[in-house]
Amino acid sequence: MHRKRIVDGIREQSMGQFKEDKMNGKGTFFYDDENTYAEDWADGLKEGEGVFTWKNGDRHEMEYSQNMFLLTDSPKGIWSNDTLI
Repeated sequence: MHRKRIVDGIREQSMGQFKEDKMNGKGTFFYDDENTYAEDWADGLKEGEGVFTWKNGDRHEMEYSQNMFLLTDSPKGIWSNDTLI
């Protein structure tokens, strides 16, 4: 499913699995500034591991619990050209 809407003047776009009009499962959220966040969602909240990608292609692997960013010791961080910086 694909959903577009405007909230507080900011364009939101999301694509993936939905349940009761909330992202639930695998999906991608497209920010107005062309950055994206992809992976796991539960009841509209970021949940589990995902990847934030800037429009220049740099990536940051992240882990969330109920939309809150978790700090971990895993080899996650800022990626540029598929290389961990």
